[in-house]
Amino acid sequence: RHTDFVYSIIAEEFGWAGSTFVLILFGLLFWRGAAIARRTGDPYGRLLVVGLTVCLAAQVFINIGMNIGVAPITGLTLPFVSYGGSSLLTCFLTAGIILNVGARWVPTFSSRDLDRGHREIREFVPQAEKWLVH
Repeated sequence: RHTDFVYSIIAEEFGWAGSTFVLILFGLLFWRGAAIARRTGDPYGRLLVVGLTVCLAAQVFINIGMNIGVAPITGLTLPFVSYGGSSLLTCFLTAGIILNVGARWVPTFSSRDLDRGHREIREFVPQAEKWLVH
């Protein structure tokens, strides 16, 4: 019960609100992964984040599908929730890689780099050079 079918235990103990809360948390995780991938200008980093986020999402969908009876029982754990040391370690390493790619985003100050996924910072004037602009 505490390994592959932990989502059913959460639904049994906490009801609709608890199981919906778990789904919302996973949705936020996938949404932030997509936001990091969209913000990253490096093509390799973008592919890495998209791939890892899709792997986590597939694992969540398969596990919840097998808990509610619409998918066959495969033995996949629910990321960050199921009991298991190697699964938990792998999920935290995956989240760390995604966060590392997100932390290495460098804003650009040129409009020609906008097509590669960079964001433009408008009206950027360093404090020491304000008197030169006006």
